[in-house]
Amino acid sequence: MPRFSIVIPTLRRTDTLRHALATAAAQSYGDVEIVVQNNGRDPATEALLQELDDPRIRHFWSSSVLTITENWEAALANASGDLITFIGDDDGLFPDACRTAAEIVERAGVEIVSWQPFCYYWPNYARAELGNRLVALVDYCPHVQILSSYNQLRRFYRFALHYSQLPMLYNSFVRRRVIERITQELGSYFFGWSPDVTSGIVNAAYCPQFARLSSPLSMTGISHHSTGHNAFLANRGFVPADRIERDFGTIRMDDRLVPADNLEIFIADDMLLLQDRVPLLHGRVELDFYRLIQSVAAAINDRPGTYDDTLAAVRQLADRHGIDLASIAIPAPVTQRRAPKFGAAMVGRNRVQFAIDGKAVPLATIADAIGLMKQIMAPTDGATIEIRNPTGADGVCARRGETLAFGVDGNGVPALANGWGEPEEWGTWSVAKRASMSFSVDPPATKAIRADLRYRAFVSTAGPDLTVTCRVAGQDVAAWNCPDATPARIQELTIPAALVPDGVIDLELLFSDLRSPAELGLSTDTRLLGIGVEAISFPA
Repeated sequence: MPRFSIVIPTLRRTDTLRHALATAAAQSYGDVEIVVQNNGRDPATEALLQELDDPRIRHFWSSSVLTITENWEAALANASGDLITFIGDDDGLFPDACRTAAEIVERAGVEIVSWQPFCYYWPNYARAELGNRLVALVDYCPHVQILSSYNQLRRFYRFALHYSQLPMLYNSFVRRRVIERITQELGSYFFGWSPDVTSGIVNAAYCPQFARLSSPLSMTGISHHSTGHNAFLANRGFVPADRIERDFGTIRMDDRLVPADNLEIFIADDMLLLQDRVPLLHGRVELDFYRLIQSVAAAINDRPGTYDDTLAAVRQLADRHGIDLASIAIPAPVTQRRAPKFGAAMVGRNRVQFAIDGKAVPLATIADAIGLMKQIMAPTDGATIEIRNPTGADGVCARRGETLAFGVDGNGVPALANGWGEPEEWGTWSVAKRASMSFSVDPPATKAIRADLRYRAFVSTAGPDLTVTCRVAGQDVAAWNCPDATPARIQELTIPAALVPDGVIDLELLFSDLRSPAELGLSTDTRLLGIGVEAISFPA
């Protein structure tokens, strides 16, 4: 049995597969097999593998074309390694990926090592303005954090966490014994329309903790072959209906949803499938329909030409689940989409966000992009990398005299539950009409708790003032008006002890009259921003 299996399911895509294979074959770790699952036994794929003549490559095929999920299941059955990962046939691995994962597994004693990949848009990507663009958030102080799987799942089902933060087989190395536990109980490993997402759900359900590496071991490649991405984010018609049916099969939506050509609803269908199908999830997670509707609305401008259809789906979902549509933040239509600018920006003390023009470098393939970023990144030495939160403890505890910070790597970021964007260097913006945070207090409150919330407001001179209401346990504890965008305001909160009898503060913020930077012509950001929380402190 080899230590590692790198599995690549493919379907008639030798133009990108050749370069994905080059990154897999460049691994610095010796005990590796590369499993290529040739969907439908494409002769060109077979010829490519014969040309490469690499003994580590094991070639398997099906006689007919299978759906994505069926092909992935077949590919997994042919993997014999102890640590397994999948990459797409337009993706790439960094050369030290297997070596780094092996060292972290041994040091941290975990069964899964996960990460957030960089992203390379191939030159032939469907949206020309994004073609040949490399997007990478580089951490120059890489570390490992041990995360609670249950906490990640709970946040995911409340739409407070993107699916890419789950320990998917597409962005993780997973021990074989985890996969065996799942298949023994459920009969298979991959489910639904999106096997990458569902693998993250079942991995988290059957593995209590996992390691999250802040520096990626792979890079996602998005090309004209990327069926799921192009089907839901490219212009309508780019992916023909017969190709969608070939790759996904006949799509029948859960009755609790509405039929819609929409990525968020598509993924929610798989979430409901596993919520019902997986015994370990029963009573532990439940899809939050209000926040599903809010997530669909928040992404309403992501795909050109679908605004009205998405708005209709939002209305139908709200009506079906008895949700007041006025409580949903719905961005105004953005008629012109501009690609983000190229360049580099600090997004934390040790992090830099890169947007690289592949035409200028130049880049042409995923292997080129891997080679460039390998020069820019900090070395990832899994043998010495810092391991944080080794117990995988849940939650955030607020102590008298201490401050919780909400910037990148801030100690308060795990307390941000719903309605927040990605943390930035200074703090985190709210991106919905309701945003919440949850933390415990130590020692438990016997009298009213005072907290000072440091924030900034997104207010336009051309628009109305922003009104903020703060609630704890359903009761208003503060309300204030933000007439301008002056940064670094402080709002004092007084929370009666009776509202936190169990020592946990569930704080909810409600906003009126939200606007997006794109709506005001300030940037390409279509998020509806309210306040950006910088920190919350608890005077002794």
